[in-house]
Amino acid sequence: MGLPICAFIVMCLFFVRDVFTLGAKQDHTSAKLTLYSILIAVYLLSAVRTVYALPEGKALALLRSPWIWGSTLLIHAGLWRTAVWIKRRSNGRNAIWLVTIVPAPMLILSLLVVSHRLAGRLDYADTLTFAWIASGVWIAGVWAGVLAFRAAYRGWEDWDCVSDVAQFASWTGIGILPFTGVLEFTQGLLR
Repeated sequence: MGLPICAFIVMCLFFVRDVFTLGAKQDHTSAKLTLYSILIAVYLLSAVRTVYALPEGKALALLRSPWIWGSTLLIHAGLWRTAVWIKRRSNGRNAIWLVTIVPAPMLILSLLVVSHRLAGRLDYADTLTFAWIASGVWIAGVWAGVLAFRAAYRGWEDWDCVSDVAQFASWTGIGILPFTGVLEFTQGLLR
Protein backbone atom coordinates (compact mmCIF):
# COMPACT_ATOMS: atom_id res chain seq x y z
CA MET A 1 0.00 0.00 0.00
CA GLY A 2 2.91 2.38 0.71
CA LEU A 3 4.30 2.17 -2.82
CA PRO A 4 1.16 3.49 -4.57
CA ILE A 5 0.90 6.30 -1.99
CA CYS A 6 4.53 7.34 -2.62
CA ALA A 7 3.90 7.15 -6.37
CA PHE A 8 0.77 9.29 -6.04
CA ILE A 9 2.66 11.94 -4.02
CA VAL A 10 5.43 12.04 -6.62
CA MET A 11 2.85 12.39 -9.40
CA CYS A 12 1.18 15.29 -7.55
CA LEU A 13 4.52 17.08 -7.15
CA PHE A 14 5.39 16.70 -10.81
CA PHE A 15 1.89 17.74 -11.86
CA VAL A 16 2.26 20.97 -9.88
CA ARG A 17 5.77 21.48 -11.30
CA ASP A 18 4.65 21.02 -14.89
CA VAL A 19 1.50 23.14 -14.56
CA PHE A 20 3.33 26.00 -12.80
CA THR A 21 6.30 25.88 -15.14
CA LEU A 22 4.32 25.63 -18.36
CA GLY A 23 1.41 27.78 -17.15
CA ALA A 24 3.36 30.84 -16.06
CA LYS A 25 3.15 33.70 -18.54
CA GLN A 26 5.53 32.82 -21.35
CA ASP A 27 5.81 33.09 -25.07
CA HIS A 28 4.89 30.18 -27.33
CA THR A 29 2.99 28.24 -24.65
CA SER A 30 1.20 26.05 -27.20
CA ALA A 31 4.47 25.04 -28.84
CA LYS A 32 6.04 24.29 -25.46
CA LEU A 33 3.03 22.21 -24.42
CA THR A 34 3.15 20.31 -27.71
CA LEU A 35 6.86 19.57 -27.31
CA TYR A 36 6.27 18.55 -23.68
CA SER A 37 3.45 16.22 -24.71
CA ILE A 38 5.45 14.54 -27.45
CA LEU A 39 8.54 14.02 -25.30
CA ILE A 40 6.62 12.81 -22.22
CA ALA A 41 4.69 10.37 -24.41
CA VAL A 42 7.94 9.05 -25.87
CA TYR A 43 9.53 8.69 -22.40
CA LEU A 44 6.51 7.01 -20.85
CA LEU A 45 5.72 4.70 -23.71
CA SER A 46 9.38 3.68 -24.06
CA ALA A 47 9.53 2.85 -20.35
CA VAL A 48 6.21 1.00 -20.49
CA ARG A 49 7.31 -0.97 -23.53
CA THR A 50 10.62 -1.90 -21.90
CA VAL A 51 9.14 -2.93 -18.56
CA TYR A 52 6.19 -4.85 -19.95
CA ALA A 53 8.34 -6.66 -22.52
CA LEU A 54 10.22 -8.34 -19.66
CA PRO A 55 8.86 -11.16 -17.53
CA GLU A 56 7.44 -9.82 -14.27
CA GLY A 57 10.32 -11.06 -12.11
CA LYS A 58 12.93 -9.53 -14.40
CA ALA A 59 11.02 -6.26 -14.60
CA LEU A 60 11.00 -5.96 -10.80
CA ALA A 61 14.69 -6.87 -10.67
CA LEU A 62 15.39 -4.18 -13.28
CA LEU A 63 13.45 -1.54 -11.33
CA ARG A 64 15.34 -2.46 -8.16
CA SER A 65 18.76 -2.57 -9.76
CA PRO A 66 21.48 -0.17 -8.59
CA TRP A 67 21.81 1.10 -12.18
CA ILE A 68 18.22 2.28 -12.21
CA TRP A 69 18.14 3.92 -8.79
CA GLY A 70 21.67 5.31 -9.17
CA SER A 71 20.92 6.91 -12.53
CA THR A 72 17.58 8.14 -11.21
CA LEU A 73 19.24 9.91 -8.30
CA LEU A 74 21.86 11.41 -10.63
CA ILE A 75 19.25 12.64 -13.10
CA HIS A 76 17.17 14.21 -10.34
CA ALA A 77 20.26 15.87 -8.85
CA GLY A 78 21.01 17.20 -12.34
CA LEU A 79 17.45 18.51 -12.70
CA TRP A 80 17.74 20.25 -9.34
CA ARG A 81 21.10 21.76 -10.25
CA THR A 82 19.76 22.95 -13.60
CA ALA A 83 16.76 24.62 -11.93
CA VAL A 84 19.09 26.38 -9.47
CA TRP A 85 21.37 27.50 -12.30
CA ILE A 86 18.46 28.85 -14.35
CA LYS A 87 17.06 30.69 -11.32
CA ARG A 88 20.39 32.44 -10.72
CA ARG A 89 20.72 33.65 -14.29
CA SER A 90 19.14 37.05 -14.80
CA ASN A 91 17.74 36.10 -18.19
CA GLY A 92 17.07 32.47 -17.31
CA ARG A 93 13.47 32.97 -16.26
CA ASN A 94 12.17 32.03 -19.65
CA ALA A 95 14.31 28.88 -19.78
CA ILE A 96 12.93 27.19 -16.64
CA TRP A 97 10.41 25.30 -18.79
CA LEU A 98 13.31 23.26 -20.20
CA VAL A 99 13.41 21.37 -16.88
CA THR A 100 9.98 19.90 -17.68
CA ILE A 101 11.06 18.31 -20.96
CA VAL A 102 13.97 16.35 -19.48
CA PRO A 103 12.89 12.83 -18.55
CA ALA A 104 12.16 12.60 -14.83
CA PRO A 105 12.60 8.94 -13.83
CA MET A 106 10.55 9.33 -10.63
CA LEU A 107 7.55 10.48 -12.63
CA ILE A 108 7.95 7.65 -15.12
CA LEU A 109 8.34 5.02 -12.40
CA SER A 110 5.39 6.45 -10.48
CA LEU A 111 3.15 6.33 -13.53
CA LEU A 112 4.23 2.72 -14.14
CA VAL A 113 3.42 1.73 -10.55
CA VAL A 114 0.05 3.47 -10.51
CA SER A 115 -1.01 2.14 -13.91
CA HIS A 116 0.00 -1.41 -12.92
CA ARG A 117 -1.90 -1.18 -9.61
CA LEU A 118 -4.99 0.32 -11.23
CA ALA A 119 -4.99 -2.33 -13.94
CA GLY A 120 -4.87 -5.00 -11.23
CA ARG A 121 -7.65 -3.43 -9.19
CA LEU A 122 -9.91 -2.93 -12.19
CA ASP A 123 -9.21 -6.47 -13.44
CA TYR A 124 -7.97 -5.02 -16.71
CA ALA A 125 -6.25 -7.87 -18.52
CA ASP A 126 -3.91 -5.91 -20.76
CA THR A 127 -1.74 -3.83 -18.42
CA LEU A 128 0.34 -2.53 -21.33
CA THR A 129 -2.71 -0.91 -22.93
CA PHE A 130 -3.77 0.42 -19.55
CA ALA A 131 -0.33 1.99 -19.10
CA TRP A 132 -0.69 3.72 -22.48
CA ILE A 133 -4.09 5.03 -21.38
CA ALA A 134 -2.57 6.27 -18.12
CA SER A 135 0.14 8.09 -20.10
CA GLY A 136 -2.50 9.79 -22.23
CA VAL A 137 -4.47 10.74 -19.13
CA TRP A 138 -1.33 12.27 -17.60
CA ILE A 139 -0.63 14.41 -20.66
CA ALA A 140 -4.29 15.47 -20.96
CA GLY A 141 -4.32 16.32 -17.24
CA VAL A 142 -1.27 18.57 -17.59
CA TRP A 143 -2.81 20.31 -20.61
CA ALA A 144 -6.06 20.87 -18.70
CA GLY A 145 -4.13 22.06 -15.64
CA VAL A 146 -2.08 24.54 -17.67
CA LEU A 147 -5.15 25.89 -19.48
CA ALA A 148 -7.07 26.27 -16.21
CA PHE A 149 -4.05 27.86 -14.51
CA ARG A 150 -3.58 30.36 -17.34
CA ALA A 151 -7.30 31.20 -17.34
CA ALA A 152 -7.34 31.78 -13.58
CA TYR A 153 -3.99 33.57 -13.24
CA ARG A 154 -3.51 35.58 -16.41
CA GLY A 155 -0.19 37.36 -16.37
CA TRP A 156 1.13 35.55 -13.28
CA GLU A 157 4.93 35.63 -13.36
CA ASP A 158 6.37 34.62 -9.99
CA TRP A 159 9.52 33.05 -11.42
CA ASP A 160 11.06 32.45 -8.01
CA CYS A 161 8.04 30.32 -7.08
CA VAL A 162 8.19 28.44 -10.39
CA SER A 163 11.89 27.78 -9.92
CA ASP A 164 11.38 26.64 -6.31
CA VAL A 165 8.66 24.21 -7.39
CA ALA A 166 10.95 22.82 -10.12
CA GLN A 167 13.78 22.40 -7.61
CA PHE A 168 11.53 20.72 -5.04
CA ALA A 169 10.08 18.30 -7.57
CA SER A 170 13.58 17.39 -8.71
CA TRP A 171 14.52 16.44 -5.15
CA THR A 172 11.81 13.79 -5.15
CA GLY A 173 14.46 11.55 -6.67
CA ILE A 174 15.05 10.62 -3.05
CA GLY A 175 11.58 9.06 -3.22
CA ILE A 176 13.13 6.31 -5.33
CA LEU A 177 13.92 4.49 -2.09
CA PRO A 178 10.55 2.67 -1.91
CA PHE A 179 10.91 1.56 -5.53
CA THR A 180 14.27 -0.05 -5.05
CA GLY A 181 16.08 -2.34 -2.75
CA VAL A 182 18.15 0.54 -1.36
CA LEU A 183 16.97 -0.06 2.19
CA GLU A 184 17.52 -3.79 1.82
CA PHE A 185 20.94 -3.10 0.28
CA THR A 186 21.85 -0.77 3.19
CA GLN A 187 20.68 -3.33 5.74
CA GLY A 188 22.83 -5.94 4.02
CA LEU A 189 25.89 -3.71 4.31
CA LEU A 190 25.25 -3.08 8.00
CA ARG A 191 25.09 -6.78 8.86
